[in-house]
Amino acid sequence: MRRRDFEGPDDLRLMQDLVQRTWSPGSRLHIGDVAWQRSVDSGRRGDTWRTALWEDDGQVVAWGWAEPRPATSSPPR
Repeated sequence: MRRRDFEGPDDLRLMQDLVQRTWSPGSRLHIGDVAWQRSVDSGRRGDTWRTALWEDDGQVVAWGWAEPRPATSSPPR
């Protein structure tokens, strides 16, 4: 298994393919949600979310993204 960083639109499609392959009525996301969440307000969100894909034998088997912490005016306590 190999982890790599998100590289652009082709990777978005691979992420959607995984969601489609694993979808069930109880799933949290469908393929449209993945594109929507990557693109909505992308200058503030999608472009700054660190995203990675995990591949096994050339097929994406997992992906994830981490949202940056919001800026605060005071240090954490």
